Amino acid sequence: MGNAKNDFYVARDSFISYTFYKEPLSYSEWCKLPSGHKAAVLYIQFFDQVTLAWYKLKSVYSVEADGVDEVLQYLQKNVEKIEKDEKRFTPAYIYKVCYNCLYCLCRDPNRYKRAYENECSNIVGYGEDELDLFDIQVDKSDKYDEYCKDSVREAFWKLIEDTDMDTKLVVAKLLGDYIDFDDGGSCYTGKEYQKKLHESWNISDRKEQKKFMDRKAPKGHRYYSDDEINSVSANREAEIIDELKEKLAPFRLLFNI
Repeated sequence: MGNAKNDFYVARDSFISYTFYKEPLSYSEWCKLPSGHKAAVLYIQFFDQVTLAWYKLKSVYSVEADGVDEVLQYLQKNVEKIEKDEKRFTPAYIYKVCYNCLYCLCRDPNRYKRAYENECSNIVGYGEDELDLFDIQVDKSDKYDEYCKDSVREAFWKLIEDTDMDTKLVVAKLLGDYIDFDDGGSCYTGKEYQKKLHESWNISDRKEQKKFMDRKAPKGHRYYSDDEINSVSANREAEIIDELKEKLAPFRLLFNI
């Protein structure tokens, strides 16, 4: 089998098919092309200059596909300039455009250079075998601590769930977001539910994922309207806030509030 064409040649062949390019065009012929064809035809017609700039500048971290993308971006940017100035429709000008943009890509310090110098594969040789470096990463999260925090949060919301409707309405108002109480009294905010939903996506086992969401997702929830939230008088709201401060005081240090 012969060597596969590099991305510069693949792009040229694609553009020839796309534009039905047959032979070099004059400047006036190029100007009459559809706007979507002009940069592609510049790439084809001045292909020698495009590839000359690439081969002069490419480095160990240069990727052909990135080079093609960079050249096309800058050819497109120069279409309008060339339309206004026929003197730019030359091999020398196209070479200059390609050289300048590829120099930034291939030689200047950039993300491609940093990736080449600092990144490595997660798969490394280990004797006659291979080792996945991800397998040796330590999970530093404290599962016991997470469990305790979840338990504290549940206890916190349980106190609110066991209050009357006026208190629940005041809590909803204080949160500044809608708050849902399901038929069993469980309390959720919209943001909290979305967070739990996103967490569930990290659980690969579908059954476990469903169990997780069954525990967290609100069922039979309702949304409080502005009229309902504002139905509590200012005096009653102040009383409720004082009551909440007293009831929730034990959680102040735990939640750093």
